[in-house]
Amino acid sequence: MTTAAPTEASPLFPTLHAIVQAGGAVTALRCARDLFPIQHHLETARALRQRAVLMMAQCADLRADRQSARRDISDLNRSESDLNTRTRDYLGEAEGFAKGGGVAPQLLSRVRIIAEQAKSELGAVKSDANMLAAPAAIFISYRRSDSKEITGFIADRLQERFGEKTVFWDIDSIPPGVDFRAYIVSRVSKCKACLVVIGPDWLNAAFDNGRRRIDDDDDLVRVEVETALRLGIPVAPILVREAPMPTPKQLPSSLAPLLARHGMNIRPPPDFDIDIDRLMGRLSDQLG
Repeated sequence: MTTAAPTEASPLFPTLHAIVQAGGAVTALRCARDLFPIQHHLETARALRQRAVLMMAQCADLRADRQSARRDISDLNRSESDLNTRTRDYLGEAEGFAKGGGVAPQLLSRVRIIAEQAKSELGAVKSDANMLAAPAAIFISYRRSDSKEITGFIADRLQERFGEKTVFWDIDSIPPGVDFRAYIVSRVSKCKACLVVIGPDWLNAAFDNGRRRIDDDDDLVRVEVETALRLGIPVAPILVREAPMPTPKQLPSSLAPLLARHGMNIRPPPDFDIDIDRLMGRLSDQLG
């Protein structure tokens, strides 16, 4: 086990708490996540990283709901308050682990510099927005109600391998007032690969009236995949949670070319690491 003195861990966590207070929970979680490498020898550290990834996905959900006005403002505020509270609790656990010697001093110092920079650059909220706007080489299309958690883990591994800004997977957070089709085209057109994460509910997710979302011309997932196919960007179906590949009769005609694309399965642990390594090897060849 590494040895990290309390004095080395202490300066970081007040900064992370200040970032949460400023409205940047996702930035604080991103910094905390980076304290725990994927291959950390302690299971507790790996579990802390997974929790950070899941909470970052919840932050993205909340941000998307606020921007699209899908929920009542009072409900959104309650959810945000709850998420901030859970983030602070999580940071407390992470701090205890770090002070106990579970994080290398060099890593603490590096993350502290990143956190202080995020805090000072026009506030944590703007820092999150800048991350969202950064160009990316890998575009991940997924349906939140179908595969949010597993997509978060996939994105985390890809970002660890190729870089934080290389992977874009939060298209639901479209800036207010922006034409969403134009925004998607601008995002997808800059990518070198598009991964379409398909879980058991990807195809049959429906509106309250029972109509499938995939049959709606304005369904974000449909627009994302149609755009990538139309622009000739390499598209790979990624099957998760034992989902089968859709059949031609199940898809709108505009998505039929997806069935001819070579995809792969991402299985749960213990096979997850094997599958994700295969995927990263293919993407490495693709990205050059």
